Amino acid sequence: MHAGFTTTTAGSRPAWVIDKIAYFPSAEKGGAHHAYIDIVDAAGNDARGTVNVRYGWEGMQPTEAPPALPTDKPQGEPACNIPIDSPAQKLWVEIVDPTGAASDRIAGMECYYAYYVTFRKVNADQAQAPAPAASDAPPFEPEEDDYANA
Repeated sequence: MHAGFTTTTAGSRPAWVIDKIAYFPSAEKGGAHHAYIDIVDAAGNDARGTVNVRYGWEGMQPTEAPPALPTDKPQGEPACNIPIDSPAQKLWVEIVDPTGAASDRIAGMECYYAYYVTFRKVNADQAQAPAPAASDAPPFEPEEDDYANA
């Protein structure tokens, strides 16, 4: 299975790097077609609420840019989720850090899949993060309410 996404590395430190990617066909999960985003600090601890998520899509016009989303969902669910509404839409996601730290970007996410992406903070003194491993199995089981009314 290939979910059609690509990743771009931030290339500088400190940065938010893509640590994990999981995806599954939306038909397998009752039509879920979202990007679920989690945020962890350099030690792997939950860092929700410390940054926002910026997103957009291929072909987006400057006047269509949505506001960045907070990472404020309750514990036990991903920190943020973004619907992928149109078959023509190819979503991209990155982190907006108030300190100005750079962010990796995942792009090309399509409505035929649901995605789970974890961004991890890497400090200036840490070694280059390994490339994220893609998986067909998300580390959580989305409930119908998680994606029906996001």
